[in-house]
Amino acid sequence: MEAALEVFSVSGYNRGSLRAVAERAGLAEATVLHHFPTKEKLLIAVLDNREELVREYLGANPALDARSALLSTIDREDDPHGTYTALFCRLTAEATDPTHPAHGYMLSRYARVRAELTGAFSDMSRDGQLRHNITPSSAANMLMALWDGLLLQSLLDPESVDVRRRLREFVSILTTDAPR
Repeated sequence: MEAALEVFSVSGYNRGSLRAVAERAGLAEATVLHHFPTKEKLLIAVLDNREELVREYLGANPALDARSALLSTIDREDDPHGTYTALFCRLTAEATDPTHPAHGYMLSRYARVRAELTGAFSDMSRDGQLRHNITPSSAANMLMALWDGLLLQSLLDPESVDVRRRLREFVSILTTDAPR
């Protein structure tokens, strides 16, 4: 899985090959195919693995209020080598093609994340923590767009973009510290 992550993050899905994954992992291609019968299944397994890591982290912190959980998730945005960021950016762009194997995956991921963020911002609104002129769905859409844009910029110039800091600043713009 680590080898597939590296190959797909550098080459994308379309140009990345099972042979390259096998070589990077020090395995025969037949061994990779034994565990993942298609390149598409390997890609989905890599994506699911990343999502599971995020879910495990969030599930381990059920006592956090919505704002704290969001800030904690932002603080967990840790990809020191840019591997997941590169994979995510490349695959999101590739998956805009409806025939791409990750198209459905990305559509459902974006819908799920949008719903989760809208729910979190709804909780903040209910608790008086969301600015009154911002709807939860608008806050979710804006945060997702900013997050994606910052990740892309960090790939282009890692030294000039502090993704965590900018996301935290944006959340502070959208929210208030105390209930109204």
